[in-house]
Amino acid sequence: MKTAESTASNPEMSTARTQISRIPDDAVEVDFHAEREQRPDIWQTALEYSVEISEAGRPDLFLVDASGEIPANCSLAEREDGHVGWCSCAQFEDHGVCVDLCAIRQAAVIDDVSIPSVARD
Repeated sequence: MKTAESTASNPEMSTARTQISRIPDDAVEVDFHAEREQRPDIWQTALEYSVEISEAGRPDLFLVDASGEIPANCSLAEREDGHVGWCSCAQFEDHGVCVDLCAIRQAAVIDDVSIPSVARD
């Protein structure tokens, strides 16, 4: 059974992936497996939150409401060698990864959202 905590890849999800041509300039590489090992509190918080994720105009853009206050604007895309993302929240500014991006990744694992792919520049 596949869960949001699973680290195994799902070959069924990799077919028919939407491709985008670019990502926000401030986006950074995100290694979710490393984040889970080095900072499990962020990954676990994303699992525990009641999060509402909405698509926001482009395949890589999402509105993430994890706090019930102001939703965060996020971008997340997949590359051959990992993920690249950006978020408008303070946690992303301080650490380079945040609960919002983790929540999007977790939702993608259980097929609730689709993360597009982007070619390396």
